Amino acid sequence: MITELLSGLVRGHTVHDYEAQMRAKDGSLKHVLITLNARRGPNGDLLHTCCFTRDVSALKRVDADLSLSDARFEILARVAPVGLFRTDARGHCVYVNERWSEITGLTAEQARGTGWAATLHPDDRARVFDEWCRATEAGGEFVGEYRFLQPTGEVRWVVGRALPELSDGVVLGYVGSVADVTDRMQAELKRERLLQQERAAREEAEHLARAKDDFLEERGRLAAIIDTSDDAIVSKSLDGVIKSWNRGAERIFGWTAAEAIGRHITLIIPSERHAEEDDVLARIGRGELVDHFETIRVAKDGRRVDISLTVSPIKDPNGRIIGASKIARDVTERRRLEDERDRLLVREREAREEAEASNRTKDQLLAIVSHELRTPLNSILGYARMLRRGDLDEAARPHALDVIIRSAAAQSRLVEDLLDLSRIVTGRMALTFETCSPAPLVDEALDAVRPAAHTKGITVSTIFDPDAGEIFCAPDRLRQVVWNLAMNAIKFTPAGGRIEVAVRHADGDVRIIVADNGVGISAGVLPYIFEPFRQEDSSTTRAHGGLGLGLALVKHIVELHGGRVEANSPGKGAGATFTVSLPAGSRRPAIPARQPVTAG
Repeated sequence: MITELLSGLVRGHTVHDYEAQMRAKDGSLKHVLITLNARRGPNGDLLHTCCFTRDVSALKRVDADLSLSDARFEILARVAPVGLFRTDARGHCVYVNERWSEITGLTAEQARGTGWAATLHPDDRARVFDEWCRATEAGGEFVGEYRFLQPTGEVRWVVGRALPELSDGVVLGYVGSVADVTDRMQAELKRERLLQQERAAREEAEHLARAKDDFLEERGRLAAIIDTSDDAIVSKSLDGVIKSWNRGAERIFGWTAAEAIGRHITLIIPSERHAEEDDVLARIGRGELVDHFETIRVAKDGRRVDISLTVSPIKDPNGRIIGASKIARDVTERRRLEDERDRLLVREREAREEAEASNRTKDQLLAIVSHELRTPLNSILGYARMLRRGDLDEAARPHALDVIIRSAAAQSRLVEDLLDLSRIVTGRMALTFETCSPAPLVDEALDAVRPAAHTKGITVSTIFDPDAGEIFCAPDRLRQVVWNLAMNAIKFTPAGGRIEVAVRHADGDVRIIVADNGVGISAGVLPYIFEPFRQEDSSTTRAHGGLGLGLALVKHIVELHGGRVEANSPGKGAGATFTVSLPAGSRRPAIPARQPVTAG
């Protein structure tokens, strides 16, 4: 060593920081740095040398420690389970270990000079850089969870940490680590998926439970609706066997559910309508709806029920038709109302026709009344004028007076008949009742008509049953009834004819019968013979006079006595018979409330 130093000095060199080992007085070896300078004279001769030594033993020990530390770090870096990296101040890698390369997919050569986050997943890049900047600007530790996307496409989850290397507050670079937590993240993701699946399954179960509860509630409501429905709701199989039967069906058809279920639907179908069921089942089998089909069904007690029927197909989950549901509504009352409406319409039409006919009859009545009143009035006026002028001699005057009196009496009867009809219609006809023997009253009434019968040569005979009994009646009105019937018989019986009047007891009634062998009554007129203003010949040129009120008055007076009157005739030319039936005995008859009645 000394030889080398001296050789250098001889050649004129200055030796700087020559490293050597020297033993100290205490025998320890020291590492020193030697610097030698040679001083020469003017002619270049070596005058002397200066030697400077510096003890660098401590530095050598530090270097040794550092080398050992680097070796140890390298060993640790190779066996570390985490990726380690070191960057410069710009964040470019200057060192990475093998584990970091495995995690990122970049070799050490590829990593040097690039950013530590070169393969950071694109979805995480913005977030991680933001977190990195906030952490490093504060001079603190960065900790983050993120993903690396390897060039092969594999994704690795890591937890990364980094600390800045500082010197006098200046960042020299960064040292950090990345721990691969892919398995944990995958497990967590799997667990999260499982939790999500569990939550979804639980929610689905809760939904199904709610749906089940809703279904049960809805089914309960539907069952309640079906059970409380007034309509019969029945289900049956495609071969017609009853499967369900609600209370409405029990009420309408009389069969209980226990009695009906399991039996064929023809249980309630009349035998003559079985073909309807075959047609309905055929239509249901084709998927058709039978809507508002009106028919008849039979109840347990044999009663026929009018129903409106709606039948729908029942399908299984696969859409296959497995049966039918039918709703039967009892429309018996509706049918009854419709029939009643039809009857009312018919009656209304008949009443309208009858009113129109009545109007025509009234028009005819006006003509008849005018004629009937004018005819006797003409006689009265004619003979009165002749008497006033003295146109009649003494022999003719009695005849004239007789005509005037008969004509005035005829007018009086016409007016009285009209007034009586008005009293009856308005309920103002006063009747004074007393207990009477009918035969004397009838005989008194006949005395008043015998002159008219004698004039036409008509024989009036009587047959009075001595055991006919008594009646409770208004005598004057009963005489009016007999007089009207007898005069009607005389009017329509030709000269030389015969009238028979009888009084007899039959079936608890006293009957007054007036029969003649006159012109008779046609079958078309007979039902209306007691109606006011009704005559077989209503023209003003008819053979028989009168207003057609006599028989109407007879009917009303008899009914006011609680009795009835009937007319019979074999036909035209065969005569007619009128029978008045009155309650026998002294009991008061049933009189309409509006009719004034007094008892004698």
